[in-house]
Amino acid sequence: MPAKQNILGDVAFGERLRFLREKAGLSQDALAQKLGYKRSSSVSNLETGKSPPDIQILQNIASCFNANLHWLITGKPSPDGESWRESYADLFRMYSADGGLWIDHLRAEIADRTKELNDLHEKESRGKTINHLHAEMLNEIIRDRQGKLSQVKDHLQRAVHRLGGGRIEY
Repeated sequence: MPAKQNILGDVAFGERLRFLREKAGLSQDALAQKLGYKRSSSVSNLETGKSPPDIQILQNIASCFNANLHWLITGKPSPDGESWRESYADLFRMYSADGGLWIDHLRAEIADRTKELNDLHEKESRGKTINHLHAEMLNEIIRDRQGKLSQVKDHLQRAVHRLGGGRIEY
């Protein structure tokens, strides 16, 4: 079975995380506690690619497992001879590009769900019966994706700030 694609590299970030966790003999719950998460589902979401890790979590994971941050993000060995700032700046550029993909993906999903919801309301305004539970589910998905979009933007902005940068335009 081919490796699942993920925006954090050729080999899925989640697979690298799962490899490190299992190699250390940790459960998802134990790793969640080490990383400061309240639920093991947060680790599960990282491993399955449902949630992107922010830069702080990436650093915490690298520290927890004494893993190379460059490998953790890209799945490739760290290039030799770079200063830490250059290395982190390169990683940030990759992460911000990936963050841009997440932003685009979330915006597209919000637009699709909003259109679907608007179509339902239009159908209802024409006197047709609609499934109100479905409409409420769409509203919930839209709110969830808007929250995730906000998180991704916030993570990227904090990363820029840590590297001494300015502001990111979305």
